Amino acid sequence: MRRLPLNKGYFAKLDEDVYDKVIWLRWHAHVGRHGATYASRRLLIDGVMHRLYLHRLVAGAPKGSQVCFRNGDTLDCRRINLRAKKVHFDGFDETLFKGVTWDASYGLWRASIKGLTIGRYTSLTEAALAYNGKMTELYGPSAELNEVDYG
Repeated sequence: MRRLPLNKGYFAKLDEDVYDKVIWLRWHAHVGRHGATYASRRLLIDGVMHRLYLHRLVAGAPKGSQVCFRNGDTLDCRRINLRAKKVHFDGFDETLFKGVTWDASYGLWRASIKGLTIGRYTSLTEAALAYNGKMTELYGPSAELNEVDYG
């Protein structure tokens, strides 16, 4: 893992091979509309200014998709921490973990099974673990659980 320097004293975490490809570009810490900080740069394309996000570049996220940060750190742009997800027209999305969705009305991750809310959590990992716990309680050893990286 390498640390890519950004402005304002921030650093983005990257895989070695990605770091070597992007170090020659100037990257900035950009605070998004929900207060999260992302590594990005501005590009002028056909006279129009665009923002390129490092996590989208690394994840290879196609237009119309979102990128999940497995550990919740928006400056951790290592491949193992990123997953592109599809966003559907009905407002629901395919999340990183089964039974976990973002609840915008509360600003928290919601864990649920078959529409029944288990709880709402500040981190994606907490919500996934709550889902796993309830699934184990309900279905025992045959439960299909989320694979959660504790590292």
